[in-house]
Amino acid sequence: MDLSSIKLTNFFSHRNTDIKLAGGLVGVFGANGAGKSSLIADSVTWCLWGKSRVNGAGDACISTGQAFCEVELTFRVNSVLWKVTRSRVRDSKTTLELALWKLDRWDDLAGSTLKDTQQAINGLLGMSYEIFRNSSCIEQGHANSFSSLTPAEAANVILDILQLNKYKQYRQCATEKTTTIEQSIMGLVTTIKLLEGQIEAYKNSNQIYLSKVQNREAIQSQCNLATEEFANAEARSLVILEQLAKLSEFRTSQDVTFDAVTKQMVKLDGQLRVLESDIGAHCPLCKTELIEDFLVNLKETLKSDVAALATERRMLHLSLVDNAANVSDYEGELRRLGLDSQRTLLKNLEKQLFTLDAEISAFGAAVISSDTVSMDLIKSQTRLVEARKNLETYTSLQEAFGPKGIPLLVVDNVVKELEVAINNNLKLLADLPLSIGISTQHEGRQGDMVDTFEITLNDGLHTKPYINYSGGEKMLIDLAIRLGLSELLAKRNNFKVETLIIDEGLGSLDELNQMNFFATLAKLEFKFKHILVITHTQVKDCFKQRIELRKENDITRVDKHIKFRV
Repeated sequence: MDLSSIKLTNFFSHRNTDIKLAGGLVGVFGANGAGKSSLIADSVTWCLWGKSRVNGAGDACISTGQAFCEVELTFRVNSVLWKVTRSRVRDSKTTLELALWKLDRWDDLAGSTLKDTQQAINGLLGMSYEIFRNSSCIEQGHANSFSSLTPAEAANVILDILQLNKYKQYRQCATEKTTTIEQSIMGLVTTIKLLEGQIEAYKNSNQIYLSKVQNREAIQSQCNLATEEFANAEARSLVILEQLAKLSEFRTSQDVTFDAVTKQMVKLDGQLRVLESDIGAHCPLCKTELIEDFLVNLKETLKSDVAALATERRMLHLSLVDNAANVSDYEGELRRLGLDSQRTLLKNLEKQLFTLDAEISAFGAAVISSDTVSMDLIKSQTRLVEARKNLETYTSLQEAFGPKGIPLLVVDNVVKELEVAINNNLKLLADLPLSIGISTQHEGRQGDMVDTFEITLNDGLHTKPYINYSGGEKMLIDLAIRLGLSELLAKRNNFKVETLIIDEGLGSLDELNQMNFFATLAKLEFKFKHILVITHTQVKDCFKQRIELRKENDITRVDKHIKFRV
């Protein structure tokens, strides 16, 4: 990857930063917190892989008070120009775009999902974030990230670089195929036992077959009768339920009428009681004078009306009693029909028929011909032999695709190549009598060989642990390892790793070692088109190109972006 430009919008402390990289050794300077790491390291890892020092998939990358952030990178792979743009809306989602420059425009190559686009970017770069941070990017405080990995973690980085993790998929396919074959073998073994039993029992199978056929006919007759009875009962139950619905509706109507008649009768009876009391010569309600004859007629009318209502009420009561009796009769008939028990009986009979059909089918196959059964047995035995051979083949493939199979053989061969590359870089970078060795196995407690991935250092006389070396020596050793991994990565992906990022790479060194390290970096300019060094040390005059940052009101400004000759 040959990095060409970086454009940041609302990314950490960068509101609107746009830089072009002309190539060569570039120093990025500024005070602590000025936005150096976010300009170079975080912008690249977040844009390409969604990773940053704050696990930047969320809102932490967005500038304070802003609604979104966006990072746009342009870079070349094998001289072809590409653009990746990642943006994040606060409290919402992340979008990822991939485009290829064609003649005079950008051609959109983003996938249908963010995951698809990410896979396309990984394939284009030939590396994941873990590979990048262990080869092409020395992050702040992680200069020794590869040399400090556990053997298993280091081996995984190598497997990723060599693209050997695909063997995990191959092994999974072989495992799934093995499981399918094992299940097939179990089925064949069961079938063979059944066929052998059929042949053994062939002599009396015909008699058993006829007995089951007769039994089925009897059960079928019972089932037919039960089906007819159930259908009749079900039809009658529907009629009863319809009648019950009508009776319920009638009961509701009668209840309303009964209540109305009762209320009217109580009302008239109350009026009659008032008139029969000693009310004097005037109406107790309207105070008009009452004529004796009119009063007598009114009382007779009320008595007649009350009697009529009482008669109607009794008739309604009798009707309701009859209705309740009819409901009780219909409900009793429903219980006597016993639909649930009839349904259960019918299901049991059908279950018996199903069982008998299966048994008759099995015995019928045996009745057809003992020769047919024998042929089936031979075919099943042949298939079993083939299945066991296939099982042996796929079991071997499982082992071949496993961690102790083909990947280990490839790693063993490549480790020697990696050792040579690292030691060549050590000779280039430093005048130190050092050589690195990588072991992929060591003797275990039981005397057996155990898989590992260990880096050892030899000064020509002794093998010393990495921790015994000084800060400056460690820096050179780690850089040599990184360069070796970069070369291995480039060779395996048919393109050169052309950008090296060093974040605070000089901060742990004294002034003399800083100058020595800068001289070392100058030796690497022929290996990389871009070497970006992020630091706040006092060696900026050693850089032909530098980017200087300052921070005003929590916003990063690019103060200088210059190229000059010493």
